[in-house]
Formats: sequence, structure tokens, C-alpha cells
Amino acid sequence: MAEYSFKYRGDHIPAGRAVFRVHNAGNVDHELGLWPLDEDFPPIDKQLHGSERRMLTPLARTEILAPGRNGGFAVNLVPNRRYALICFLREPDGLKHELQGMNAEFRSGSL
Repeated sequence: MAEYSFKYRGDHIPAGRAVFRVHNAGNVDHELGLWPLDEDFPPIDKQLHGSERRMLTPLARTEILAPGRNGGFAVNLVPNRRYALICFLREPDGLKHELQGMNAEFRSGSL
């Protein structure tokens, strides 16, 4: 994680047991949350920037990570399911991380 993006290795994440190891390479606090998305859910960046909101229930989250800190979690990813990675932290001036690019979407692969 850095200001304001997620970078991860590989072009897909396999289904099944997945361990997300996170490092805050930025200069401000960040977090990583993982949300499963239904097939009819709009692309996550469009949803975050739009005026209509649909509720999501997080699958997992890291604690708030200060610069230089590491965190992580392990989850079981469902084959061919959509997931969103989001940092919902906000700067003291109101700047929302998720609206500055700290959101990404992926589809898990097969087992």
C-alpha cells in the first residue's frame, strides 16, 4: 500500500485459502479491507464515486497500519467470485483514501 494505491504480485488471485500480507509503504496510515461483490454489483470505483450506495459486508480487514508497518489476514476465496480491496481511511482534511484510488477489484481464479 502507498498513497493512494494497492500493488500486488500476479495478474490473478487463485480461489481457496489465500493469505494477504500487507506492507504500508506510504507516508500516512492505511488499511486493507476485502469485500465480496455480487455479480450485479457495479464496478467498485464507479460505486464509490457514484451517488447511490449499496451495502457491503467485509470479509476481512487489517488493523490501521502506520507507515512502515505490516499486517495481513487469511481468507477462503470462492472460485470465480468478484472481490474488492478498499482502504476506507480519511485524512484529517477529509480526503477519502478510497476516492483517491485506494480501491481495486479482482476475480478469484479456479481451485
